Amino acid sequence: MSEVLTHRKPLKHELAKHIADVLISSPADGEVLTYESASAKWKNKPGGAGTIGKGFKAYLGANQTITGDGLLNVVNIDTEIFDDYAEFDTVNHTFTPQTTGKYFIAFAYQFSGVTSAYDGKLFRGWFYWLDGFIPRYHLGISLYPRLIATGSPQMTACCSTALVSGRVYYFGVDQNTTVNQTLFGGAEVRTWLTVFRLF
Repeated sequence: MSEVLTHRKPLKHELAKHIADVLISSPADGEVLTYESASAKWKNKPGGAGTIGKGFKAYLGANQTITGDGLLNVVNIDTEIFDDYAEFDTVNHTFTPQTTGKYFIAFAYQFSGVTSAYDGKLFRGWFYWLDGFIPRYHLGISLYPRLIATGSPQMTACCSTALVSGRVYYFGVDQNTTVNQTLFGGAEVRTWLTVFRLF
């Protein structure tokens, strides 16, 4: 559009004269201009999912047993603190973003009552998606506890990465002590996951 708008009338009336494929009605704060193929027009719609700075945080509501065979266990994150667009599934413990973009991811995991018998063993946490049966990792961290006595080691990790709309993401842990261990739950500060959109 090369003509200068005079603003003697509200902007939406001026735009209507110059841009035939734009239809703005009853505008409200936070709306975005979205193309509607059925009418072949750009229309104002609610902002919806994917708004920058929005996301979720949830935690493990109760202790969980993690097998000691080094296999990946999905963490049963089931208690939400907030979930702006209902993108986190507390039943299947998965995150499915509705918008492709760059996201901030952070998680913490804490094992309860790890004894010195497992000094130097491997405890790992992952944020990943499945390519068929193959995990594709976005974020991972390893813990090799050095324990004199029984303890509850905790690890926290964070990163920014690109996530894809409609793809299912998981938070998992594994450990190789050869016996089952307890992942500490029941409070927000123990084992948790948060994801929100950056841009």
